[in-house]
Amino acid sequence: MSNPNQIIENKTVLLEYLTSSNINKEEVKENVLEEFKNQDKDIRVLAYRVLLEKFNDKYADLNSNQKKEIKIISIINSKKGSQLAAFFCNKYCNKTTS
Repeated sequence: MSNPNQIIENKTVLLEYLTSSNINKEEVKENVLEEFKNQDKDIRVLAYRVLLEKFNDKYADLNSNQKKEIKIISIINSKKGSQLAAFFCNKYCNKTTS
């Protein structure tokens, strides 16, 4: 199972069942994210690639403008060239929404 949201949900359900009390989902989410951050860089890169492949499979039917937007968003999220990416995002977002 590689879906982080599903892992969080599963851990929450198990903890609630075992403790018979409500568990703070945000706290569980933060713990899972912290656990992921502490993983070896190679593991994180591999997990990201698997996530990216699943995303690409799921959204293979996007048109070229939508694909460009996603590429720009990924550049913005990676903190590389954010000013340039924001410029192009604004340019392409205006085209696809009109």
